[in-house]
Amino acid sequence: MTGAVFRSLVAAALLVTLPLALAVAVSAQRGRLFTQSRDHPAIQYSTHKTTDRVALLNASLDAGSTSLAFNPESGYLRSVLQALRVPIESQSLVYSQTSSQGAFISRRNPRALFFNDAIAVGWVRGAPQLELAALDPEMGVIFYTLEQRSADRPRFKRDDSCLECHQTPDTLGVPGYFVMSVFSVPAASDKYSYATGEATDHRSPLTDRWGGWYVTGHSPEPHLGNPPIAATPAAVKRASRELDSLAE
Repeated sequence: MTGAVFRSLVAAALLVTLPLALAVAVSAQRGRLFTQSRDHPAIQYSTHKTTDRVALLNASLDAGSTSLAFNPESGYLRSVLQALRVPIESQSLVYSQTSSQGAFISRRNPRALFFNDAIAVGWVRGAPQLELAALDPEMGVIFYTLEQRSADRPRFKRDDSCLECHQTPDTLGVPGYFVMSVFSVPAASDKYSYATGEATDHRSPLTDRWGGWYVTGHSPEPHLGNPPIAATPAAVKRASRELDSLAE
């Protein structure tokens, strides 16, 4: 029954999603929190054979039936998006350092996220890896990285270290997606930006959404998008929450 419960919670977590298919649980749902090990014999998350799209692409790369093209500026990004059928038009930009590659992320160099209903791909200009999260039909969300250096036969590697953030009460205790809105902190603060936010979903008020994210267009209600994360209160107040584009 443990494996069945795990899979039902995976399904439940993924039903409360944003368009990025990022699962978030509210307090009322946390009573359903999964408390068994993800490596319980009925689950075997770390060792069970996966059949998500990244795993299938790996098999094609190993067999030599598929190849990826390396670009000097974006690495394997465009080739990976094409191979996984992830639309480039899905791009979202987040400048909070909520990534294992946070040292490379800033307002001038945000992380780009591309997604469809089954996969999210993260790319940071100048960072050493692509970050991927793929929905496996039985195991839930599986996390991968791809080295951003030219290779004869590149390969995606599973990265369970992502579960430090992606297996929490916000994902019902099972490996999953979530969207975080990061609050601004004083410029002199020694707090990490990722520690000053909260998970949000389609039920969250607009006033609590998009902290640390770029938001283009116009909103009739205030939100947390666009202002600096670490800044003086006056600088945050002056920052434009209305952006037509990010051309500059």
